Amino acid sequence: MWSVWSESVDIYLGQGVTMLKIPHQEAQRIQHPVTWPLERVLAQLAEVLSQGGTQHRLQRRTLQITLSGALCPATGFKAPQEVRRWNELRQIAHASAAATWGVEADQIVCDMDAGGRGITASVGTVWMQTLQRWAAGHHWRIASLRPLWAVATQSPRARQTDALGLLIHEPDAITAIADGAHGEAIASTLAGDYGQASGQALVRRWLVGLGLREDGLLHLNFGIRAQTAMPLGLKAWAAYWSTSAETP
Repeated sequence: MWSVWSESVDIYLGQGVTMLKIPHQEAQRIQHPVTWPLERVLAQLAEVLSQGGTQHRLQRRTLQITLSGALCPATGFKAPQEVRRWNELRQIAHASAAATWGVEADQIVCDMDAGGRGITASVGTVWMQTLQRWAAGHHWRIASLRPLWAVATQSPRARQTDALGLLIHEPDAITAIADGAHGEAIASTLAGDYGQASGQALVRRWLVGLGLREDGLLHLNFGIRAQTAMPLGLKAWAAYWSTSAETP
């Protein structure tokens, strides 16, 4: 008789790249055109996952999915001081995120940070439904779904810094998370690749518009190639992080 067991798989979804970590195997990088629809990206991922199975066993995969900033951007919101109830805060956060996206509230799925700092993460409703149907169709369970920038805020390096905030660099986006002058949360994602000099100038203008200075932030860089794990870094995708000073 076949044994039935659960296998936890780590997945990073970004625009143009998917990364996959199956237990006891090296991480895989799957690149694809940024114009591919999610259905095609997931079909390619399912094919790779099926190749990584173990014979004579029926595997129930548990998926730990991390989303890039371009797919799940950060936004900030400010609620009136008299609003204390969690449900009311969530409604304000959702409406604020929808306004930032320029869509109706039912067109996005939105969640806010557990600490209630005034930071939201959002994805499109249709996008989320597509992902859920894909997982269910393969009898896989999505155990967690979170943006990479939220993971970065929980790292020991981020918690111990004296910097005024974080600037998280990914291949497809840059996200700023900081505290404003009056204690309000500043959270914003700039989608795109800004590695060139012209792009860096645009990033600086974006930060100025947020009331932030680049040199006042801790830079955390996430790359698609493994390197030495960053001291005081993260457990999730540990070998893919660096600070600006540690970038090769």
